[in-house]
Amino acid sequence: MSHIAAYYNNIGRVYGKRVYNNLLSSNRQMDSCNTQRLYIANNLLLFLLAITWPFHKVIAGINMSLGDAVVAVVLLLIIINICGTGRLTVYRIMKPYMVFIIYLLVLTIIQAVFPLSFLSLYGSPKEAFLQCAKLVIGVVWCMAIVFLLEGLIIQKVVLFLTVSILTSTAIATYTIYESFVVGVLRPSATFENPNLLGEYLFLNVAMCFIIARLSPRRNIFSFLPIPLLFGGILGTASRSALLAAMLIIILSAVDWRNTRKVFSAVLKIALSAISVGYLLYTSNAYVITRLTRTENVDNGRFELWKTALKAISEYTLTGIGLAQFTHFLKSRMSDVLQMPHNIYLTYFAETGVVGGVLFIAVFASVLKAAWNFYRQNKQLYAQTVFILFISFALQGCFGNFDSHRSFWVAFGLLIAMKSRYSITNNAS
Repeated sequence: MSHIAAYYNNIGRVYGKRVYNNLLSSNRQMDSCNTQRLYIANNLLLFLLAITWPFHKVIAGINMSLGDAVVAVVLLLIIINICGTGRLTVYRIMKPYMVFIIYLLVLTIIQAVFPLSFLSLYGSPKEAFLQCAKLVIGVVWCMAIVFLLEGLIIQKVVLFLTVSILTSTAIATYTIYESFVVGVLRPSATFENPNLLGEYLFLNVAMCFIIARLSPRRNIFSFLPIPLLFGGILGTASRSALLAAMLIIILSAVDWRNTRKVFSAVLKIALSAISVGYLLYTSNAYVITRLTRTENVDNGRFELWKTALKAISEYTLTGIGLAQFTHFLKSRMSDVLQMPHNIYLTYFAETGVVGGVLFIAVFASVLKAAWNFYRQNKQLYAQTVFILFISFALQGCFGNFDSHRSFWVAFGLLIAMKSRYSITNNAS
């Protein structure tokens, strides 16, 4: 009887082991299937964001993008992830900006309540809080980019950059047609204004260099869109975007690690210059006049800068309030109602010396992070990322970028790529 019992006991063990292995294999297949579905959904969101991001429309006085709908979906996924894991990942590089936005919100509340402040006397608290909301939305865009690029970072970056470059090339081609064929003065294509379009196009010029360095096999194909993108920038007649694009092309074309690779750089620059030169000599007279004649360089901006300095001298500590510069101009009976076209003067005038210094310190921390990314990585794509933020710093001398989606997309790319490199470096 003992032999019979042992026999059936052995059969039970073998059968039980087979059932366990089958269940384990089934669970692994389900996990693999779920992972694949999440990967496809993630790539689909990246694809949609790259396509919809440049399509803008002003609704109720607010600049909206089709990409906002995609970011809203990603934000919902982030919230679900936080509820599931019980933690929120906040990268160190984002903390200064988040603290700065909290400071601006508190400052705006104080200025709106305090009876003797410019904001409460002459300004619009609604516009000030709306500007705070725009900055918060910018941070959400940055978080969405970082969230979507987690995991297989290189493959996802290549996908996002490829789709974005193809979309921007189509928009740039249409801009060239509008400006140089139809004769539209400063076309804005799918954007609210030509400056936003120029900023979007010079960001994609940098993306061409980044993807060329990440995928050497696609090197020549990655550089082909640059002349069209540059021509689109030329069509917008945005001087700040033109300077930023030239800086990106010249500095990114040269390998800082090996200055002997000048011939290749000169060849790439020459190809772009020939294409741009052709457009210059066949373009409408307005573009040539705006970009070449010295009397058009001022365009009233010197007066705006002088007015900003007056605002700084009168409201030195706390400023006149966020988004209140046009109201300050109205109080001075000015006929020109525009922003100062200088992000540094804007923050000093609207948030005072404290806010201006804080903004410079926060943006300097971003530049430092981009430089450290290149210094630690020593790769050409990291070089271009650093040059991109130098270009934003240059553009800030002639315009604002703090609430623009292009800046926050670039910021998200920096955080995602930097965090991925740090993980890889620590693992090695």
